[in-house]
Amino acid sequence: VIIANHPYGGIEGIAIAVLLSRIRSDFKILANHFLSIIPELRDIFIFVDPFKTKNSFTSNISQLKRTIRWVGEGGLLVVFPAGEVSHYNFKRGKVTDPPWQENIEKLLVKIDAPIIPVYFEGANKLGFQALGMLHPYLRTIRLPAELLNKRNSSLSIHIGKAITQKQLLEYPNNKERLTYLRRRTYNLENRTKLSKSDQRIDESAIKEIAFPGDYGKIYTEIDSLPKHQILINQNSALVFFAYAHQIPDLLIEIGRQREITFRAVNEGTGKAVDLDNFDEYYLHLIAWNSEAKKIIGAYRLGLTDIIIKDFGKKGLYTSTLFKLRKWFIKEISPAIEMGRSFITAEYQRSFNSLFLLWRGIGEFIVRHPQYRYLFGPVSISNSYAISSQSMMLHFLYYKHGNTKLSRFVTPMHGLSKNFNSIKYSTEALKDISELEEFVSDIEGTDTGLPVLIKQYIKLGAEFIAFNRDPDFSNVLDGLIVVDLNKTNPKILNRYLGQAGARFYSAYHQLRGHLLE
Repeated sequence: VIIANHPYGGIEGIAIAVLLSRIRSDFKILANHFLSIIPELRDIFIFVDPFKTKNSFTSNISQLKRTIRWVGEGGLLVVFPAGEVSHYNFKRGKVTDPPWQENIEKLLVKIDAPIIPVYFEGANKLGFQALGMLHPYLRTIRLPAELLNKRNSSLSIHIGKAITQKQLLEYPNNKERLTYLRRRTYNLENRTKLSKSDQRIDESAIKEIAFPGDYGKIYTEIDSLPKHQILINQNSALVFFAYAHQIPDLLIEIGRQREITFRAVNEGTGKAVDLDNFDEYYLHLIAWNSEAKKIIGAYRLGLTDIIIKDFGKKGLYTSTLFKLRKWFIKEISPAIEMGRSFITAEYQRSFNSLFLLWRGIGEFIVRHPQYRYLFGPVSISNSYAISSQSMMLHFLYYKHGNTKLSRFVTPMHGLSKNFNSIKYSTEALKDISELEEFVSDIEGTDTGLPVLIKQYIKLGAEFIAFNRDPDFSNVLDGLIVVDLNKTNPKILNRYLGQAGARFYSAYHQLRGHLLE
C-alpha cells in the first residue's frame, strides 16, 4: 500500500498512476469521487465520497471492502488518508492535509501489507485556499479547475522506506498509528529543506594518507608492553593500553588508520595522519588481532584527575571544542575522557569488534573503579543533510539532554541559524529506533544514526551541548556524559563482566557510605 499527502486534490493521483504504470499494471487508487467525471480514470480508481452523508457511508463501505479484496489478491493500492485536499490550517500556519481518517488506519491494519509513504511537494494557490475558508464545498467545486491549471508544470515527489505491519502495530491504538504514518509521510518534506550543509571542507587542503610504517617495530613495541597493561587476551584478540612513549611506531599507524577510517565517512583532519599534541600524554586503548597482526580499532582515553593536575582543564581535548566551567569539571571528576575511536574497515562488518573495544574499556574501569563518569565528543558526520543533523540534535537534547550540566558548557563554534530555522516535533518521536527511521527517510538511504550514538545511549549517555568542528571536516560534535552508576546493570555486566560489575558497584556503594 502506498500512502500520500493530498496537496492538490487530483493531479497527484494522476501523477502517481503514470509512475506506477511504468512498473506494474495491477494497481488501484482510492480517490475522491469527483475524479469519476474523467472516463479514462475509472479503471484504475476506486472512488469514495469524503463528505459524510447517509448515501456516502453505504457506498464507501462497499468500496473499502473492494480494496481489501484487491490487495488480498496481490494488487497494489494507493491511498490519500486525508480523504480531501490539503488546505490552509490556521493553527499550524501553513497549508497541510486535514486530519487523516481513522477508517483508513483500520483499513491498513486489515489489509496487513507493507506501507510505503510518499510525499508531494507544493500546494494549490492562494485563491483556492481563500475559497476553502468561505466554505469547504467551494474548495471541492474548484478542484476540476485546479486539475486543469497544472498543465506544463512539474511535480516533485519523495518516496520513503517501507513500513512493516510489525512497526505499525508497535503503536497501541489507531490514533497513534495514524499519527505515526502521517509523520513518516510529512517527514519526507525535510529532504527538500537545506539538504546540503552550508559548511564544506576545502578539499584542496586534504593531504595524501601516509604510507604504512615498519610493522616489525610495531610487533616489538606490543611484545614489550608490561603484562599489567594487557586487558584482554583471548584466542587471537588482544586489548591493551599504552602510553605514547611505549609505542612510537604503533602510534603513527594508529594516526594513519584513524584518518583512513574517518575519511571514509566524510570526517577526518585532512592530514597525512590524525595525531595531535594530546596523543603525547593520553592513554591509547588498542584492540589487536595477534594472529593476523593487524589493528582492529582503538580509543583515546584521558584521565581527568591526572591531566588537570599536570596541564589544567586546557589539557583536555574536549576543551578545544567546548568552554568547560570549573563546576562541570568538579561535578564529573574523576572521569575518563573518551574520543578518537575507530574500527578499521576490515573489522567493521562485525559488531564483535566494537564489543571487544568496550570489553577492554570495561576491564580498565574494573581495575580503576574510581572513574564513575565517561565523557567526550561523539560526532555526527557533515555528510548528513542539515535537516537530519538538526533532527538528531533536537531529539537528543529533548530525550537525552542534561539541562543542569549544559548550563556550564558552551560550544566554541555555535551552530548556524539554519538549525534554529528548522522546526521538528521531535518530542513526538518514540525512541532512538524511530529517530533512525526518520533520518533514513530524509537521507533516502539505509543510513541510520552514528553507531557510537546508539552505543552511548545504551550506556545511559546524556547530551550536554553541540559544537561544529572546523578542524575535523565540520562534523557536529555532541558532548556526552555517562554516569556508570546509572547504567543499566545488564549493560554493565556485558562490558565489565559479572564479577567486575559486582566489584565496581560494591566499590561505589562503599564510597557512597564513606562520603555520607
